Amino acid sequence: MTNKEFYRRRREAGLCVECGEPAIKSRCQGCSEKAKQAYRDRKAKGLCNCGKPTDQGYAQCQQCKETARLYALKVLRQRAAAGQCISCGGINDDPKGRKNCQRCLKLIKAKIRRLRAAGQCLRCYKPAENGMAMCRACKERAKRRHDDFRRKVFERYGGAKCACCGETIFVFLTIDHTNNDGAKHRKEVGRAAYNICRWLHRNGYPPGFQVLCMNCNWAKRFGPCPHQVMREARQRGSSSTKKGHAD
Repeated sequence: MTNKEFYRRRREAGLCVECGEPAIKSRCQGCSEKAKQAYRDRKAKGLCNCGKPTDQGYAQCQQCKETARLYALKVLRQRAAAGQCISCGGINDDPKGRKNCQRCLKLIKAKIRRLRAAGQCLRCYKPAENGMAMCRACKERAKRRHDDFRRKVFERYGGAKCACCGETIFVFLTIDHTNNDGAKHRKEVGRAAYNICRWLHRNGYPPGFQVLCMNCNWAKRFGPCPHQVMREARQRGSSSTKKGHAD
C-alpha cells in the first residue's frame, strides 16, 4: 500500500493521517499544532517544507514553487474544461461566461475591496505602494511576467521589431490589427494590451496582426504611415533615376 493510499483511507475513516486518532479534518488537534509549529520554525529559518532554502521573497524553494504552480494550473484547466468554477470547483452559473461562479466572484470582489481599503497588496497582503493595488516587489514581478509574455507573442509575429519603421525599443512596441478592426476587437476581449496578447495565445496566433511601434500604430488612424509614404517616394525616385540612366 502506498503512502497516498494509506493517508486516503485514514481520511475517509475520519482518522488523523499522522497518528490514527480521531480527527476533525486531516489531523487531530495535537498533530495539527505540531505541524503548525514545525512550519513556523522552518519559516523562521528561511527553509521550504522540503528542507531546502526558500526562494527570495517566497515561502517555498524554486523547485516546490514550480511544482505547486504546475499543479494549480492543471487543476484550473481541468475545471475550466469541465465548465466548473475555477475557484471552488462548483457549477459555473455566471451568465457572462466568466471563469468563476457568481458566489466566488462576489467573494473575490469583496476581498479586493477589503484589501484596498486596508492599503494591502492584492498578491502578498503586504503594505501596498502609495495607494496602488500591489506592493513594489509584486508590481515588478507582474511587470516581468507581462513583458515576457508580450515578447513571446511578438516572436510569433516577426519578433520584437516594428514592421513599418524597424523600431526595436521594447516599450514602444504594440500589437496592431492589420485590418483596422481593433476597436471592435477590444470591445470583445477588453481594452488592456494584455487581453489582446492573451486572446492571441489562446486562439493559436491567427493572421491579421502585426508588431508596430506606437507612432506607426497611431499614424494608421489618419491614413498611410509617413514611413510608408516616404519609402514609396524613395522607390519612385529610384525607379525614375534608373529609367533616366537607361535612356
